[in-house]
Amino acid sequence: MKLFVSLCAICLSQVVFSQTTDQGADSDQNNTGEANMLTRPIQIKSAVYTNPSTDFVYRPKMNENEVFVEFINTKGEVVLSYPTDVKYDIRHLPNGIYYINGKDKDYNLLSTNKFVKN
Repeated sequence: MKLFVSLCAICLSQVVFSQTTDQGADSDQNNTGEANMLTRPIQIKSAVYTNPSTDFVYRPKMNENEVFVEFINTKGEVVLSYPTDVKYDIRHLPNGIYYINGKDKDYNLLSTNKFVKN
C-alpha cells in the first residue's frame, strides 16, 4: 500500500507535454494524400521535492530556455514569480494545491509541476 501511494504522488508531480506537428503537403505523405502527423515531446519529466511541503520546494531547471517560474493557485492566479532556481520559499503561501509553470523569456510555457502546501 505504501508503494502505491508513493508512486501515485510521484505520478501527480510529473508532467510531460506533447505537441502535434503537421509535416506539410510536400513531405512524407501517406497513400491517402494526407500529411503524416507526428507527436513529439517538447519537455521532459520534472518533479517537485518535497511534496507536500511546508516551507521550501525544490525543482530543478528543466529546460535551458527556462528563465522564470510562476506559482499558480487553483483559481488560476499567479501568487509568486521567481527567476529559475532550484529552491523556492513557500512559507508565506496559504495551504493548498499549487502549480509551478516554467516559462521562457517570451512567456511560453515549458513545463508544469503540481505540489501541495500544507
